[in-house]
Amino acid sequence: KSPGHTRLDTSLQDAGCIAGVNGGYFHDDFRPVGLVIEDGIEVHPFEKAKLLAGVLALRGRQWEIVRSSAFKNSPDVRQAIQCGPMLVESGRPTVGLDATRSARRTIVATDGRGQWALIYLTSVTLAGAAEILATPGAIGDWIPTTALNLDGGSSSGLWAGASPAEISLPEFGHVRNYIGIVPR
Repeated sequence: KSPGHTRLDTSLQDAGCIAGVNGGYFHDDFRPVGLVIEDGIEVHPFEKAKLLAGVLALRGRQWEIVRSSAFKNSPDVRQAIQCGPMLVESGRPTVGLDATRSARRTIVATDGRGQWALIYLTSVTLAGAAEILATPGAIGDWIPTTALNLDGGSSSGLWAGASPAEISLPEFGHVRNYIGIVPR
């Protein structure tokens, strides 16, 4: 479906996902901001901008979050989305994040050992989100080593349709793309 014409929950369900969140930044006409690769096809090129600090990519069968400055595109990159800022690196909050503007946030994070999370936070600053993620016990026993902020604010949305019950935290408007979890 063309970007911006379906809701997050509908797009995720139609794609066979069991859960997911909104994806990256986009212009008013739904053109992407930053690198977007879908099924091995570059939909939008890499951009240099302070906000676009990281890339979530599927390289072969391995997911990775890397700083934009360290990202190397190659034919084995099947999916990629450039976002930012980086919130957590090496298990520590990123220095210099905004601590004044609270908003809804969606985040992708990993512990570096194969476990991943899609996270939705309400009314928090970027610095506050980083502190929460890096604080032992704040989200159970799991502590991410790397976390990347996705498009937030009115784009923030989370949907999970796995049993026993559906969870839906809808975005306020339409989004351009999403990150979905599909069953193996």
